[in-house]
Amino acid sequence: MPREEKIESLKRVAQEKRKDIGRAIGIDAEFRPLQLVYNGPTGIIVVSVERMSSGIYDRRLFFRHRFEAQYRQLGTPPRDVHHDNVITSLTRPFVYCRATRVNKNDMPGEFSGNWLSVERFDLASQTNESVLSEGGLELPERYVSGWVSQLHGVSSDDAMLFCTCGLQRPNEGDVHHWLCGVELGRARVSLVSRLEGIWY
Repeated sequence: MPREEKIESLKRVAQEKRKDIGRAIGIDAEFRPLQLVYNGPTGIIVVSVERMSSGIYDRRLFFRHRFEAQYRQLGTPPRDVHHDNVITSLTRPFVYCRATRVNKNDMPGEFSGNWLSVERFDLASQTNESVLSEGGLELPERYVSGWVSQLHGVSSDDAMLFCTCGLQRPNEGDVHHWLCGVELGRARVSLVSRLEGIWY
């Protein structure tokens, strides 16, 4: 068998295997995994998945109990709202994620997104609520706008989220990235450490 035909044959076998796995676990084979977290208090596994093409941007969360094989979608957001960047509570039946509204741009394969909220899912009751939202953050005095760009963890009492925030001063285009603690309930942002290039 010529090398090109062998490569194509291996690709077909791999695609069929992915489809079989997708059918077995209840997640479409077009999705690729991004992240997995385990909520100890409930024994539930939550995965973040993504499928992308020139015309599609789709990020969803799925969950299953550790003794189950099939996943189910967590939440039912509108088609243009996407959940990702999931973290778990260590002591309660909660997971947290970012919700973003994503729109397709005119150029193929290009999308733009706006942060909407941080959602808290109660895995025991299968309910969710927005615990932080766009325009609802209580910012430090020198900043006038801000958003949550990455979740990192939650305090042991689930009273504070640790995250990266993008913050802007009045009449300035530059974004300052900070590692922050954000109190749930008040949504008050406390600066922990200034970051360079979002990550450092």
